[in-house]
Amino acid sequence: MLTANLADKILFEPILQGADTLNIIAGSAAPTMASWYLTSLHEMRDKNRNLPITHVHLIVGRTAITGLPSSVHSEFRELSSGNNNFKDSFSCSYVYGFPAIRSNLYVWLEKNDPVKAFMGSAPFEQSAFLPSNVQDAVQEVDPKEAYKYYSEIEGRTIYCTHAEVENNVRINAREYSPQEEVASGNDSETVTLSLLTKKGVIGIHSGLNWGQRETRNPNQAYIPVPAEIVRKEFFPNNKRHFTVLTDDHKSLIVRLEQANDKALTTPLNNALLGEYFRNRLGLPNGQFVTKEDLQKYGRTTVDFTRIDEEQYYMDFTQHVR
Repeated sequence: MLTANLADKILFEPILQGADTLNIIAGSAAPTMASWYLTSLHEMRDKNRNLPITHVHLIVGRTAITGLPSSVHSEFRELSSGNNNFKDSFSCSYVYGFPAIRSNLYVWLEKNDPVKAFMGSAPFEQSAFLPSNVQDAVQEVDPKEAYKYYSEIEGRTIYCTHAEVENNVRINAREYSPQEEVASGNDSETVTLSLLTKKGVIGIHSGLNWGQRETRNPNQAYIPVPAEIVRKEFFPNNKRHFTVLTDDHKSLIVRLEQANDKALTTPLNNALLGEYFRNRLGLPNGQFVTKEDLQKYGRTTVDFTRIDEEQYYMDFTQHVR
């Protein structure tokens, strides 16, 4: 039975042994975990370019009962779209018929042949595979029997990108409201980050203009995070991914990175953040962002409110003048 180093044992070691496809059934699953895993595979392949391309197929099991928040559904769709710079592929399906599935199963294939499988309490979430205050237990099981079970469940699923998915799975549209949080008495912590440098100017090759150089996508961007915010651990560290819900009802998966965790980025595609802010500012994709653009919009800062360990609210509404 496995209770430690689950990420290495379940998610990475089989690749080193030649496996190329991971089929997952998870009672509950998070887009942040999928994003973390795809990013980790990319970083792993940077160190060993001879590794096979990995295909990840996720089935979310409890959706027949619980449905999904619209932000989670949107993120799974974005991850499945392949809108990133990575070679590994990801797809996601939802169970839509009863009984719902609470099991957590990980089945590895090598050239379509089941070679290794694990079953246990570990859902496809970062809390199960990264250091946390919970422990899961998983044991190795017969891969052929496990793949047979996976295939049976797969027969009553629907892809998250299917045109009729919302007719089969309940997508909950309720959005986070900071006004409701205040009214309910919840003490949510908020920080304000500047989109300018410490000198109060726009970065020429940094911040929202990180990609403004040859060989880079001009939309690539990050939000600077001061050292004092990093030290107080307002945002998750250790390269954990988390969801940012925006005031205009979008969602982004981000993480801290660069030296000393000084930057908030969208790790699957660093251009997504730059595209988002250029759209809010009314600028064409790829255009250099000036301080005047921000001032014309009405603010040079952005506010983040912590909802929980993996969800934050980002407010970039125009200040009333």
